[in-house]
Amino acid sequence: MASNKGVPLEELPEWAHSDPRAEEICFAKEALGLAGAGLSEEQASVFWPILAGATLRECAALGGVPKRTMATRLHRARSFMRRACAA
Repeated sequence: MASNKGVPLEELPEWAHSDPRAEEICFAKEALGLAGAGLSEEQASVFWPILAGATLRECAALGGVPKRTMATRLHRARSFMRRACAA
């Protein structure tokens, strides 16, 4: 990932709007949702905001914990998601 910024839908290339691509995106979203259901509450509190573009510092401030604690939770959440999506 080169950037945390999203791209407006109207700026996506034509291939992104094709039926096969849309099906892949739906499948990926469903897989992430199912895998994400297994995250602990602490892991989810950092994984989803980071995925949406938040920083570790922002997550730590919202959670009221040190940045290193959030970094550990993020590491564990990513590890869990890798294993869950690979299964």
